[in-house]
Amino acid sequence: MNQSPTPDYGPEMYAVPGARVPRSYVKAAVVTLVLYFCLWLPGLIANIIYWRDVSLEEREARQRPEGKGCLLALFIVCTVIPIIGTCAAILIAGTVSTLFHNA
Repeated sequence: MNQSPTPDYGPEMYAVPGARVPRSYVKAAVVTLVLYFCLWLPGLIANIIYWRDVSLEEREARQRPEGKGCLLALFIVCTVIPIIGTCAAILIAGTVSTLFHNA
């Protein structure tokens, strides 16, 4: 009895033609985190630069690099939320000031 060979279902089978393994950006995210806590502006600059690099890497490798989510989370937590909080605090302080000034 002649059996046909079983196909190999290794990672090669699921690889995208012409794609390569993307590099990891986890270390870049850790460096960015340290920079955010040392000085905010260098952290923001590093985050923007690394985000640009990770986006190019994703386009070239056709896969999402490790650490992309970390960089996005750092941007949201260390930039977006503080800016929204600062604007809210200024708005609340202005409103309270106006209420007490008119009273």
